Amino acid sequence: EEKRKEQQRREEDEKRKEKQRLEEEEKREKLRQEEEEKLRQKEIMREKLRQEEEKLKEKQRQEEERLREKQRQEEEKLKERQRQEEEMLRG
Repeated sequence: EEKRKEQQRREEDEKRKEKQRLEEEEKREKLRQEEEEKLRQKEIMREKLRQEEEKLKEKQRQEEERLREKQRQEEEKLKERQRQEEEMLRG
């Protein structure tokens, strides 16, 4: 009887330990998945930021180009005006 009880106690103890081990394993796995998800989200945000920066740079580049073109046209107009004035003075 005593041996049987002892055996039963050991088996229950083993079951309890196994259950605990499994629960801890599940917790670790859950934590690992959460960490992976955080990293994935971080990466997504980084990529979004990079794309935003690219858009901004492109917009800036286009604006600079537009300003350069405008300035070039104004210089052309000024040269043309000066040329016409010189012609009038000569003529």
